[in-house]
Amino acid sequence: MIADEENLGRAAQRLYVSQPALSYALKSLESELGVRLFGRHAGGVSATAAGRDIVAEALLTVRQSERVAAAAERHRRGATGVLRVGFEASGAGELTTRARAEFARRHPGVRVVPKRYDWGQEGRRSA
Repeated sequence: MIADEENLGRAAQRLYVSQPALSYALKSLESELGVRLFGRHAGGVSATAAGRDIVAEALLTVRQSERVAAAAERHRRGATGVLRVGFEASGAGELTTRARAEFARRHPGVRVVPKRYDWGQEGRRSA
């Protein structure tokens, strides 16, 4: 946010915090990291080389954390995994093909694994 605005006051407004609180947080972060992230000047602030690198890495981390949350949500909803479907030889016609296509459209994260069985072979295990 600070990098986008190049002004602590405007960044603070967008973040719904006070400018002194944001300034303090920035100084604390710079102290913790041991590098200056932004150069201060009369017109606002400008990211230093370290600041640009760290902001870029932070954005990657935020995007990755969003992907982690999305993966958890897919599993929570049952929208990922493997669906094993057994069918009898004559049951693999056009209706089955359409049903699989519709299922894949609705649940792109679920892999469908069809398994053909012949009458009388349902109880047998095969590789």
